[in-house]
Amino acid sequence: MDEDHFLHLTDVGREVAEKIFERHCFFTEQLIAAGVDPRTAEADACRIEHIISDESFSRLKEAAKQEQT
Repeated sequence: MDEDHFLHLTDVGREVAEKIFERHCFFTEQLIAAGVDPRTAEADACRIEHIISDESFSRLKEAAKQEQT
């Protein structure tokens, strides 16, 4: 964080942040599509995004893509 309170990420930090953000968006969208209230979906996505394994997330993304086609 600099003197103006701006956060600067390393390349690795940016990769981690982007990974978590992708998961957050995915879970928020999926939960809302399933009929969950948007506020609840947002809160639940915040928890899920940090604990799901890479394998499980990858499989869920694949399954969601197949459902869309």
